[in-house]
Amino acid sequence: MKKRICLLCWMLFQVSSAQVLNTATTLGPGNFSLGIAPVIFVEREKDLGLYVNAGLGVARSVDVGFKLRFDGNRTYIGGDVEFIVLGGRPSISLATGVHARHEAGLDGTFNLTLPLGRVADLYGGLDADMDFYRDDIVLPCWGVIGFQVSIRRSLALLMEVDIGLNEPAYSMLDFGLNVIF
Repeated sequence: MKKRICLLCWMLFQVSSAQVLNTATTLGPGNFSLGIAPVIFVEREKDLGLYVNAGLGVARSVDVGFKLRFDGNRTYIGGDVEFIVLGGRPSISLATGVHARHEAGLDGTFNLTLPLGRVADLYGGLDADMDFYRDDIVLPCWGVIGFQVSIRRSLALLMEVDIGLNEPAYSMLDFGLNVIF
C-alpha cells in the first residue's frame, strides 16, 4: 500500500511547468489516484493556482497521469507515462508526456526518491519541458525537491519546491493531498 501512496504522490505532479509532486514509484495495475494541490508562483507576484491530477496503474512499474492546473486566466492540461528505472531504496523513475496551455509541449522528468523511515520520503530531480510557440521553441527547466508523508494507507501529504533553473521557468511552492483507490 505504501507503494500506492508513493505512486499517487508522484502522479500528483509530473507534467510541464515543473510540479512533479510525486515520488519515484508507480501505481499498481488497476489502482487509481486523485490529487489536489494549491500552488504559489514565487516570481509572479505571489500569484496563486490550483493543480488537480489523476493517475492509473496500467502495468507493473508503469502508470499514466492526467493533470490540470488553473492559474489566473490560464488552464494547463497534460498527461504523462512514468516508468520505474530502479525499484527499491532508493528508487528512480523517468516520465515523459505532453501538455497544452497557450502552446503545445513535451515533458520529461527524472525523479530520485529516498525513503525516510516507514511513512516519509524525500524526492528530487529535474523536470524539463519543450514548448512549441508559433515562431520559437522554449526549453524551461526546474530543479525539484519534495517531501511526502503517508497519513494512512491510501492518503498522503506532499510539499514541494520547484526551482526555476532558466528563463522562462519560474519558481513555485506546492502543498498537496493524494488519495489512492
